[in-house]
Amino acid sequence: MGREVSGGFDALMESRSLGGVEVGDTVELTVSGKTREFRVKGIYTTLFFMADAGAYVSRADMEEMLGIENRDLASEIAIKTTAGTDEYGTRISLLSLGIRENIRTWHEFAGILRLIENTLGLVRNIMNAIGLLIAFVIIFVVIYVNIVNKKRQIGVQKAIGIEQNVIVASFVLQAMLYAGTGIILGYCFVRFGLVPYTISNPFRYLWEL
Repeated sequence: MGREVSGGFDALMESRSLGGVEVGDTVELTVSGKTREFRVKGIYTTLFFMADAGAYVSRADMEEMLGIENRDLASEIAIKTTAGTDEYGTRISLLSLGIRENIRTWHEFAGILRLIENTLGLVRNIMNAIGLLIAFVIIFVVIYVNIVNKKRQIGVQKAIGIEQNVIVASFVLQAMLYAGTGIILGYCFVRFGLVPYTISNPFRYLWEL
């Protein structure tokens, strides 16, 4: 069972849990008026409360409690598509086969995930905008200080006949070099540092129902 069902283990919905069931404990399950005792064999967590609010029993036990032994029945079927597959296109393809049951994408099935996705996307865009603003200010300050410290050098360059647009172009190229170096270092940090870290230590979604 998930930690949100068992309780404890930093569960978010303690008031709706079993109050701290642990592995090896016995719980009663009632289905269709039939009650059976089951021993807890494991408690899992995915760090997402909706996925952790479930419990699993064997198919044989569930069929016995429902009185449908040896019958091929299912309340829902989950289809996992390969990466890059268009979900809505897949649904249309399934409908074209004559399937009349409800076919929903994962966004429609778990609407709160779309809310979380949109929220994280908004936070990402805000962080990108702030990062670009900070980068612009830092480059401006660095170039400005560089120009101030090289007033004499610039004067000498103009005195020996170097055109003003050439001097300006040199500082523009210097700014582009700083920007390019920052982009490369930032990419390397995210690709080889931040991404592996977040994969090993995923974020915990702390939204409660």
